[in-house]
Amino acid sequence: GMKGAIIDLRFCPGGSLEPATKAADLFLEEGQIVRIQDRDGEQRIIRATQDIHWQFPLVILVNEATASAAEILCGALQDHERVIILGTRTFGKGSVQSLLHINQKLGAIRLTTAQYFLPKGKNIDRSPTSSSWGIDATDGYFVPNESENLTLKNRLQGTRPIDQAPLSVGGLTVDGLSKNLNDPQLVAGLEAIESKVGSGAFKKMGRSRTELQKHIMQQELKRQQSTLLEKLIEIQSSVNNLANDDK
Repeated sequence: GMKGAIIDLRFCPGGSLEPATKAADLFLEEGQIVRIQDRDGEQRIIRATQDIHWQFPLVILVNEATASAAEILCGALQDHERVIILGTRTFGKGSVQSLLHINQKLGAIRLTTAQYFLPKGKNIDRSPTSSSWGIDATDGYFVPNESENLTLKNRLQGTRPIDQAPLSVGGLTVDGLSKNLNDPQLVAGLEAIESKVGSGAFKKMGRSRTELQKHIMQQELKRQQSTLLEKLIEIQSSVNNLANDDK
């Protein structure tokens, strides 16, 4: 009887590859889910295999802390136009890492051994020189969440289902969530699903992908500015110390 679903992957750091590909397989009839290429150029392709798959409308919520296997799930479904991705841009971790243990329990080395590639060929990994990484929200569904703070993170990573949250007015409806939770992304996701179920078409609930890219650039420039200011303070401190030594 399910008519639509919202999967909330905000603050999801990922996990193992196999559960992510199996989750994607539930929503895809056929086609590639992910390609894995190792350091020697050898490739392994994982494809959808389900004879029966879920066809109801799907929205996935993401933010800057959605990473790794969670991004593979999002990217596979987005490339096959099977999902609306709502939120911001994800973290950008497209590398496969192996843990090599050192003898006598002295420690371990985490070594990058392969890269993930989405069905359309994109590698989502963020490098110092990359301008595009991760998974972007679908065009028209860029919804920043100014309340992405510790309270929201704790709620999303907690064990209490959303229907047991203190929703005193309205319950699990757009109005109820708007009044009781400071979570515009969840509200937008619910409204998008309701629109699809009711009218047959998803209603655009946010801003364009162009505005998302502008937002990402502004955030990156602010980060660079902060780094430069810290460096200038460090240099000024060194200059002051040298001046004091001369005295």
